[in-house]
Amino acid sequence: MVTCASYEAREFGVHAGMPLRSAARKCPDATFLPSDPAAYDEASEQVMGLLRDLGHPLEVWGWDEAYLGAEVSDPVELAERIRTVIAAETGLSCSVGISDNKQRAKVATGLAKPAGVYVLTEANWMSVMGDRPPDALWGIGPKTTKKLATLGITTVADLAATDARCSPQRSDPVPGCGSCCWPRAAVIPR
Repeated sequence: MVTCASYEAREFGVHAGMPLRSAARKCPDATFLPSDPAAYDEASEQVMGLLRDLGHPLEVWGWDEAYLGAEVSDPVELAERIRTVIAAETGLSCSVGISDNKQRAKVATGLAKPAGVYVLTEANWMSVMGDRPPDALWGIGPKTTKKLATLGITTVADLAATDARCSPQRSDPVPGCGSCCWPRAAVIPR
């Protein structure tokens, strides 16, 4: 089973969760490496330690994901410093999403990949995200996106504009969506 695919392999359609045989058919020149959880733990501890050393509150979400709570005058400079320190100390690259809340920061990090920085705020949220499909949002997958499409909701902007269609007040909320969809699409307050 593929646990992680490089960006190069992803271009051939290889993704996490794919059987190795299928991945090898899609990308015959790929190199398959065994997983090494001990090495991942060690690298993660080192990276999280470097983030803690910055002196801002840190919330770790896994081996390779964390939220740093920093209110600074130049967040892009801090993001570049994070990338530089991690690369210098570990040889690893990272992407940094900057925003005023975790939902937008998560999406911004995806837009920053690979190895970049992206700023996504209340001011640019709808211009960046409005035309994207609902599954561009963290926590909304293909099944919910299909269910939303049956209601004519095909973009983040559609979803943000139709809170009544996806809220606890609706007598028949979209199955699998409930009250979580609208806040993900709307400009979410802190």
